[in-house]
This record gives sequence, structure tokens and C-alpha cells, in this order.
Amino acid sequence: MNFDDDLYSGPITLIVEDATTRAFLQTLWADKDIHFRVGAGHEGVAALAHGASGSSSRVKIVGLVDRDFAPDNKARWRDLSVTVLRLTRHEIENYFLDWSVLEKLSSKSRKRSAQEIESEARNHARRRIWWMAGKRILRKMREDFIAGFPEDPAISSTTDEVAQENVISHLCEHSFWRNLTETQRRWTAPQIRKMVIQEGEKYQHDLSSQTWLETFSGKEIVRHLRSYAGLDPPGSSSSPAERDQDLGRKVADSMRKQRLVPADLSELRDALRYRANLPPGG
Repeated sequence: MNFDDDLYSGPITLIVEDATTRAFLQTLWADKDIHFRVGAGHEGVAALAHGASGSSSRVKIVGLVDRDFAPDNKARWRDLSVTVLRLTRHEIENYFLDWSVLEKLSSKSRKRSAQEIESEARNHARRRIWWMAGKRILRKMREDFIAGFPEDPAISSTTDEVAQENVISHLCEHSFWRNLTETQRRWTAPQIRKMVIQEGEKYQHDLSSQTWLETFSGKEIVRHLRSYAGLDPPGSSSSPAERDQDLGRKVADSMRKQRLVPADLSELRDALRYRANLPPGG
């Protein structure tokens, strides 16, 4: 089979960031019409989705990424011009934070109630407020500093001497350098301190409501709960990523059997089927 053959095994292929997302959604939906391909992070998903968008194949191809610190694009999930969809929660693992489901999956040796698991998860999130604030500010900083970064120089058919000077001019005289000075002025130590405090206060506010289940790092919380509530198989020697996948399948299976599928993920499935001209449900 050609490396890209699985992209076109349709009627629709969903390119996701990692194997955990695939394991969770594949089990949750149990939809034979939706095929999955792992795209290795945001950039990998975007590259595959954008590259396939111009294909003449009848198979619909769309990417799916975590929301992280960007806004979701749920309102445009059915917009065929949008090739990469964003979840409504920070990471796919945020959907694992269903306390009644995790209580059922809690091992006998470390049995925890839904209330105990929720309390421990909330306390763990509280200890990560400033870590989350720092990550958010760092993301803004990175985006600001790389904005307008020079593209590759153009290929020149002139003499070596002229080609050399063209490349040097492209790198040294690019508008990026003029803009960089202004960017540096925006990122002074006092300004960074102010921004971190503001973001931390937002996360503290989220913890006072159920919003924190969408905005904090689900992966960080889930990996803590795996030990606290005995969510890993006894004696497991698999990697953290493999254990994430295993837990994702178990959570999804339990949600599906109890009809606890998150509403937005049901909407996402219907949006994918709509894109492939398939009826809802399947």
C-alpha cells in the first residue's frame, strides 16, 4: 500500500494530532465511515490537510487539532473551506475528565469516588495555575517574535556574485528586523509580569466554575489521576503515551455504553458526516 493510500480510504478521513486522539474518537464514535490518520502534531495535521484539500479525490479529508491557547472554530466545522478544525477544549484528554466514568474505571486497590477524583483533579489544576499562565504568555511571545519572519530567499539565475548579494540583502534588510525592535519594546520585564498575573487571575476565575475543565491541560491532569485513582492496568510497563491511548479507549467505551458522549463531539461527528454528504448518525 502506498504511504498515502490510507488518506483516501474514506468516505472521509480525519487527520488527528496523535494516537490518543485516534484511539479515543475511534472508540467513542465507532463510525465505519470515518477513517483516521495520525498527522504528528499541529503542523503535521495542517500540512496533510492543506495538501490534500486540492485533491480531486472523492474522499473528504479534514484535520483536527487541540484548541490549546487558540479559539476554537466550532461555528465553522461545517464550512468546507475550513480544512483544520479545532476542538472546544484545551486538549483531547480534557474529554476524559468525566468523574462518574473515571470512578467506574478506578481500580479496586485504589478505588476513588467521583467526588474524590473531581476534588483531586481540581486541586492538581490549582497547583498548575502559574504554569498554565506561563505557557500561555510564552505562546503569545513566540507568535509575536516570529511574525513576519523572512521566507526562504528566491532562487536566482544570475551570476554567483549577484546571487550572493541578493541572499545577503534578503536576510539583512528584511522588514522583520525593523519590526523586531518594536516587538522587543512590547516584551519588557514589567509588561511580562503584568501579563502573567492577568492570565493567572483568569485561570483562578476558571477554577471557580466548570470552565477549568476546558481551559487547563487535560493531559497533565489525566496523567496525575492515573496514579491517584489507579487508572492504569496493574504492572503496566507501557509508555505514558501508550497508557494515554489505553485510558482513552476505556473512557470512550464507557461513555458510549452509558450514552455520555460529550455533545460537542457528537456535533463534530455530524459535521464530518455532513462534509462527506453522509446522513447524521451512521
